[in-house]
Amino acid sequence: MPDATQTLNGPPDPHITSEAFSRKITVCEGLSIRTTDWMPVQYAVAEFLTKVTQHEQGPKDGTCFLPGTLRGTRRKKNEVETIEILVHDVDDGTGIEELRESCDADGHLTAIVSSHSHMTTTTRIKSTVVEKHREKHPGASPGEILQSLKHMRPEIAEGATEAVDGDYVVFTHKPCPKWRVLRPLSEPFDTSSGVELWKALRKADEAALQINGDAQTHDLSRIFFYPRFSGEVRPVSVIINGPLLSIGELDVGPPETVNETPEGSGAGTVEDLADDTAVDLTHKTAKDLTIDIEVEATGSRSGHLRMLAQLYGQYIQSPVEMLQAHGYEL
Repeated sequence: MPDATQTLNGPPDPHITSEAFSRKITVCEGLSIRTTDWMPVQYAVAEFLTKVTQHEQGPKDGTCFLPGTLRGTRRKKNEVETIEILVHDVDDGTGIEELRESCDADGHLTAIVSSHSHMTTTTRIKSTVVEKHREKHPGASPGEILQSLKHMRPEIAEGATEAVDGDYVVFTHKPCPKWRVLRPLSEPFDTSSGVELWKALRKADEAALQINGDAQTHDLSRIFFYPRFSGEVRPVSVIINGPLLSIGELDVGPPETVNETPEGSGAGTVEDLADDTAVDLTHKTAKDLTIDIEVEATGSRSGHLRMLAQLYGQYIQSPVEMLQAHGYEL
């Protein structure tokens, strides 16, 4: 059985007393993806990095973690309380030297770990997704489809072939490096700040690292498997030493915009920045509208307040106060 190649720039020894390695973080763990009760476990950063950089041989499914805390034991979006680690999946074929160089240039404590599908030569995409793409791009080659739909690098995708397998199209291509990038935070991200802010922070970190991260990892309730490998490919782990990343260091840019309401009406539809759903603002009372925003939109007081503030271009302490100012009855 091949051993993991672990390159350590400042080894994560649990006895190291530096502030970065000794900080306590909490994650929620389960025995598999089918776990229903997720239990909080506290680690020193050094202990956690040791655990996530030691590959075991075996199937992909197994012990896994949510990189933060839950209000209860159920893994639901509205039950996630904090996030302690920024985790990115980089599946586009970026090489380890390039990825390590960009993380090293950023300068924060970062672990890079090969995933279970590291260096695979096939990619499966739903046939309906491929057909829809080809309707817009007639004659698209397999390599072009992989570049467009999976953001796969040209040097990996070029020359790819395809074959139908049931409801999927299986693309065969050059071996594709796949990585997980883990960035312990200096302070937890409080999810009451809003899902849209979390997504913006993730995108800002991807930009800082110059990586093309998998958008599915933007989900607050996303879980990640502890590292395993099939035995066919030698796994790789790299740790870049440095201070812990603070979310305050990430440049999220200007606030996102939302749909405008009809001029002078105070009513209309606004796109919820958290869930990409629509919240109907056509209501008779402030109380009804406030309740609907709570239930249908973010479920987070600070999240919907920020949404409403952006909608009206001002900051108001309460939804009721905002609605009063725009002519809604109480």
